[in-house]
Amino acid sequence: MFTNKFLKLGYVSLVAVVLGLIISASYVNTTQAEETKKVELKIEGMGCKMCAKTIESILTHCSGVMGCAVSYKDGKATVEVEVGKMGEVVDSLEGAGYSIDLHEMGLQLPH
Repeated sequence: MFTNKFLKLGYVSLVAVVLGLIISASYVNTTQAEETKKVELKIEGMGCKMCAKTIESILTHCSGVMGCAVSYKDGKATVEVEVGKMGEVVDSLEGAGYSIDLHEMGLQLPH
């Protein structure tokens, strides 16, 4: 009889700890949000839907990218990225064989 009560208390305690961690983690994430910027990139070399999916995958795996939308018809990607992380985004896309005209987009990367 005592064993069942202690097991139930143990499960309740475990659930409370897990919920507490989840609540703490979500609080930390919202308080550490970085400043972001929405940038539209003209991407050369994207000619089909598969290219757009590939670019979307590359962008979503880049550190600092909060969201993106890719259009192969327009040859553009709209990227919401943390300030200071644009260099990694451009390097990742160029490393995959795509080119971005930074001057046309009015962008400059720090040297």
